[in-house]
Amino acid sequence: MVAPDGTLNQAYFRPPRGARLHSEAARVWTPRERGLLIQGIQTYGIGFFREISENLLPEWSANDLRVKTMRLIGRQNLQLYKNWRGGEAQIHTEFERNRQIGQRFGTWKNNMLVYDDEGKVLDALLRDQPGQGPFGLSDTGLSKRKRDQ
Repeated sequence: MVAPDGTLNQAYFRPPRGARLHSEAARVWTPRERGLLIQGIQTYGIGFFREISENLLPEWSANDLRVKTMRLIGRQNLQLYKNWRGGEAQIHTEFERNRQIGQRFGTWKNNMLVYDDEGKVLDALLRDQPGQGPFGLSDTGLSKRKRDQ
């Protein structure tokens, strides 16, 4: 494993010739599964990924579905979407809204809106559609606090 000069013997770590590495087969996200996730969001709401997994997509974990939903909505943080329900059209609208905000502030990363340290993204979310967003931002204590400043 270690050569006399102290270097690692790289051959020691290589698998034997002809050996097959057993790795988990890559799973592919299908359009059917995407449709079932959207159905789950309509039925249960965002945040209920365990229920969606158990009832509609048992081969995917709740965490897998959370990540898929982040990509579907276009937002890294789903906290403001807790309990939100919507279909294909509403999800597309939210994705486009998140994309526009992200591109405006340079916070659109890997097809997702990410928050910035200065709070510009959150301010835009609160300002752009007060009370009309999926989570009624104008009714939250956070938006009231922002308005009072």
